[in-house]
Amino acid sequence: MWDNRIEPLSDIRETNDKILISVDLPFINSKDQIEIYVNGDLIEIVANASRSIKWRKGISAGEAFETSQYEKRVRLPFAVSEDDIKATFKNGILLITVNKKNVKKRKINVY
Repeated sequence: MWDNRIEPLSDIRETNDKILISVDLPFINSKDQIEIYVNGDLIEIVANASRSIKWRKGISAGEAFETSQYEKRVRLPFAVSEDDIKATFKNGILLITVNKKNVKKRKINVY
């Protein structure tokens, strides 16, 4: 059986103008199974997975149904809004693109 909550594998890359977050979500078949929440500088990804396992041994047969939930939290170095984020899902991979258009480099004086 699966553990109830799983932290999926992910990769985070940064370019000059965006942050790319790639999350591996096996057994997720539809974007409708994925929820993304934004709260300031925190992005939270929740996805509900389910699968059916059929088995047969001799004259016996059975089926088990398993469910699990993926949870991933990514803290960014700046706050974002929904307008700064784009998400796509294809072949079990969720790709989140965060635009850094509102981030300005500032010089801090040392006293």
